[in-house]
Amino acid sequence: MSEYELMLVQAGVWRLGLACDEQTPREELVARLWARKRSLSLAIQPA
Repeated sequence: MSEYELMLVQAGVWRLGLACDEQTPREELVARLWARKRSLSLAIQPA
């Protein structure tokens, strides 16, 4: 992945509210993204 592509990915992840850098393991980032998705899904479900 080029430096530019890495910057774009990091910017997208930051917009989702997750801090990361080039040292963040992929597995950790994926787990955090799924957790974020679950929390957002629960927040929009009707009560």
